[in-house]
Amino acid sequence: MRKLRTVPRSFSFTGRWADGLLLFLVAVVAMHGWWNREMPLTPRREMLVQMSTAWLVRQDLLHGVLFSPWTPAWFGGLPWTRFLAWPVYYAVAGFSVLSGFSLGFVTKLFYLVVLSGSAMSLYLWASSLNIGRAGALIAGTVYLLFPFHLHTAVDWWEHALFWALLPLPLWWYERHRHRPVQNWAWVWGLGFFLGILPLANLERTPPAWLVLGAYLGLREAGLWRSGRRTIARSLQMGLVVVAIAGALGAAILVPAAVEMKQVAVSQMRGASAALSADFLRGYAVSVPMLWDAALKRVKMPVDTSSLPVIWKAFGGLNAWYLGGSTLLLALIGALSWRRVRGLGAVGAVLGLGLVMAAGPLLPLNPVMHTPFLSRLMPFRALMFVAAGLAVLAGAGAARLLGTLHKPLWRVLFFVAILGLIVVDYKPAWAVFQHTPAYFSADELAAYHWLEDHGQGYRLWEPTGLIGNKYRYTYSVRYTSLPHYDGHWDEGVPLPMALLRENGDEATLLNLLGVRYILLRPADPHFAGDNERLQAAGWNQLAWQSRDVIILENRTVQPFARLYARAVRLDDQNMAALAAALPDALSQQVALLDGGLGANRNIRTAYTVESLSPQKLPPVASLGDRPSPEWQRPRGDEIALRVETPRPALLAVSEAWYPLWRVTVNGAESPVLRVDGAFLGVALPAGTSAVAFHFARPAYVWFGYLLSVGAACATLAMLLYSVFRCQALVKALSQRDKACRRMLALRHPPKVPGT
Repeated sequence: MRKLRTVPRSFSFTGRWADGLLLFLVAVVAMHGWWNREMPLTPRREMLVQMSTAWLVRQDLLHGVLFSPWTPAWFGGLPWTRFLAWPVYYAVAGFSVLSGFSLGFVTKLFYLVVLSGSAMSLYLWASSLNIGRAGALIAGTVYLLFPFHLHTAVDWWEHALFWALLPLPLWWYERHRHRPVQNWAWVWGLGFFLGILPLANLERTPPAWLVLGAYLGLREAGLWRSGRRTIARSLQMGLVVVAIAGALGAAILVPAAVEMKQVAVSQMRGASAALSADFLRGYAVSVPMLWDAALKRVKMPVDTSSLPVIWKAFGGLNAWYLGGSTLLLALIGALSWRRVRGLGAVGAVLGLGLVMAAGPLLPLNPVMHTPFLSRLMPFRALMFVAAGLAVLAGAGAARLLGTLHKPLWRVLFFVAILGLIVVDYKPAWAVFQHTPAYFSADELAAYHWLEDHGQGYRLWEPTGLIGNKYRYTYSVRYTSLPHYDGHWDEGVPLPMALLRENGDEATLLNLLGVRYILLRPADPHFAGDNERLQAAGWNQLAWQSRDVIILENRTVQPFARLYARAVRLDDQNMAALAAALPDALSQQVALLDGGLGANRNIRTAYTVESLSPQKLPPVASLGDRPSPEWQRPRGDEIALRVETPRPALLAVSEAWYPLWRVTVNGAESPVLRVDGAFLGVALPAGTSAVAFHFARPAYVWFGYLLSVGAACATLAMLLYSVFRCQALVKALSQRDKACRRMLALRHPPKVPGT
């Protein structure tokens, strides 16, 4: 079969460094909306949540704390953040600390490196498929500027990094594909590239492993047919790769596998959620959405009333535009699938991405019947669509360039194709925005006032706009008060999420120690929120300016409270417990073990009464007593000093989670789940020193050990391969010199005149 004619190597000028520089410049141009002294921003403002997490990590580093397993700054403590890409946050925060640069500048620098790196990684994969460097440059440019790539990457650091890492295992495989399996170094390297994916983004890893596995399987099948490798050898290689990848990602995978069902994310996005099917259908990618995006690109009127809300969630229809020039080039490239190695497998990546992106909109979609994958939002699969389209577009460009014989015409045509792609995707660049500051002067003044007057309590900034919720999350940068409500609420412990879902708002705010509520008159929900909250008891005007008012409820207690009596609500669900909470709170009665079915795992030595919510007993007062002294030296430690005239129960306004431990006067005591979702402990009469601490379980350390061990073993294997290769080259060179000497002795050169 005739090979596809590609552009000569000389076309790349000085090689891959020049190609990488070109892709870097394209990333600089695409990010031009961020190159000033203003603060970086995106339409969804979700990046501010990432910056909030990085800022909290930065504060931990400044105080000498590493890998804090609990974040007290937000509602619920956020155990889910332990399943996120903490290596990314620590890298960004650590660079900010060491360099002294602001977090905003480091954010811009991170995106520049990662976005240009994503283009280069796709370029490497495409060039390994023999489509020429010109075709690989086109492929890298398409992948970099793909609108959905820009819109999702700038909002999520992990997503941006994941796009950059995704093509690397494919490039590594294509580079070493014909090597024998006995040379295990390249197999370990493949496992390494697959193993770093969960460290970048856990939720995208399962679909990525599925698609990459399909690609590698198809490529291995080609070796079976040609007799270069047996099925047994391929399976052996696959087992080693899976073992290495799983071991490297164990630091993220192991805790997630054990604890994912204990956080609310499994309830809100799981298949068992009430609106799961409608939720997935609304977030699926449909043909009408893509068609309307194409019409919007050519400035034709579009009726968006029938489209799901997701088209708006990523900054408009521009994010869903596939690209007219890209589709045309990809179609031309698809015609070359028999001429270019691997294009059939690339088409499979594209096809799988389309099937996964369609979700429940595609009848009998097999992905929707796959465990766990069916729970992920289908639009995440567009990264596979982007990768497949990019490589096919590069192959199409290479085919067109191969029809030209004069180098000058090839150069001019390449520049024209590159310019066409850049112009075609230009509207997507608007995702890079900037703002002078995230908060107005009035808002900053309000935060400073809270910093001075609100210690020991929580702050709530209610809003019905998701973009504002992201923005208000970043206020943790300006005030150290713990926050109630925010983007990460879906990752709180499951009992807390259930209590919030079923409970009375005012009671929950009291239990959480939310004394201050910051409202903004410009918010469209201001009038309703203000009226509701003032009626619930937050009717003291603590601070006011033109843009901001702060409401206060002076009856709210600090983060710790004492109960005179406890009542166990046996065989009651969370709804029943939530209904009993207002009366119980007013009578100083603690409700224990709210009947969360199989999750009832607290053991208490405190004598409690087993009564129904309707029969709360009269309670003898504990009398006048000082509020418990509260200290929090770090996120995973809570220290209190409590005085009580008789035995009582201490409740702390922190989310209950199975990994909390407590000591009373140095002796370990059972951790109680109070009022369905809070930490508690039984106290004797007198003065007690209470210390709660969040204990890392053994499986977390096991995951760390696996990841570090696998990384060291992989590095050792690769170094061994490099040194062995150098030794082999040296030996061959010496043998070649010896052969040359022997030939010179057997056939001495003739002397002129003899």
